Amino acid sequence: MSSANLVVIRVTFILLMLLHGCGRQSAPIPVKAPPIVQPKKPAVSQLVHQCRALTGMRPRRPKRGDVHKPAVTMPPLATDTQVDAATRRLRSLRVIDVLTEQLAGDPHNPEIYFALGQIYYYSLENPLAAQRHFCGAVLHDVRNNRFSETIRFVWLSPGLEESLEKSLRPAYRRLPWAALRDSVLAIKGLDDRQRARLFMDGLDVFYRMSKVSKLSEDRVRWAVNEPQTVLREWALEDSPDAAADIWTVVVVDSKYRKRVEDLNTPDANGSASPIWMVRNQHKQHVIFRKGGDSIATLLSLLVDRSLGRNAVVYIFAAERQLVLRGRLSAAKFQVLRFAARPNAIAIRRALNRESDAGAKGR
Repeated sequence: MSSANLVVIRVTFILLMLLHGCGRQSAPIPVKAPPIVQPKKPAVSQLVHQCRALTGMRPRRPKRGDVHKPAVTMPPLATDTQVDAATRRLRSLRVIDVLTEQLAGDPHNPEIYFALGQIYYYSLENPLAAQRHFCGAVLHDVRNNRFSETIRFVWLSPGLEESLEKSLRPAYRRLPWAALRDSVLAIKGLDDRQRARLFMDGLDVFYRMSKVSKLSEDRVRWAVNEPQTVLREWALEDSPDAAADIWTVVVVDSKYRKRVEDLNTPDANGSASPIWMVRNQHKQHVIFRKGGDSIATLLSLLVDRSLGRNAVVYIFAAERQLVLRGRLSAAKFQVLRFAARPNAIAIRRALNRESDAGAKGR
């Protein structure tokens, strides 16, 4: 057989094999079904964890309409000097019996738990029993600020430090919360829920300050004219519409106490975004305010009260964090040291540009 015939035979064989293979049905390729992604459950707050630990409750709240407050006459408060202690206790125990019966018929009503907590705390002066009932109200309505702020205030009471600490986020437990608690309790003219809010806001401020304080500070010699305008523009550079979320904090040494001791009086806090002052573990006064006018308000406060010689100013706006140290006057801010997050490029550009412009003007 000639070589030409062999080539023809081979080509014919290959063609037949190809035709035969094309006619066969290929085996189906298995397709894996996409994994079912279960929706994540919302994170449970430390406050709820602590309330569960105190009460042993994990209630499954049924869908319901309006929650009715218990129809009872609350007993006199412990501060009511017109009622003797024995009468107050007797009335309190009678109302507790009525509320306990109502709770048996409506076990998921948070208002009944809250009323019981009020009697134990404000009439019988028993914070240990009160905290369990206030926690019952929280667990049956976790979104109610009245319940959560009241239990946080109760935990500010002496003797409940363990419950207070366990109700805080782990990052907050490393902060000087005991010094902050003592400072908040010493302020006059605040109601219970205001104290609870001030304590939590103070913790938030302390946490923000601690993050910036870990940064290494650069030494500079900037003379910034109109620092209120310059710093506000820097704070809003990434989020122009987020002025309401700006936090401004100044730290004042304890020796200047008399110059700032009026800040937490009720008259000074009539605005929607008040100026608050608390003390840290070093007895320093930490003054803070939130809002679009917070930078201008606190810088003006330092100048008006002659506190700008050794000014320490913190500014927090979204992801931007800044601390400035220097001398503040009505005309300028002489910045001597600073630190910033997430980077120092933007604040260097803003302050250095203003400093150079001021030098050329002179």
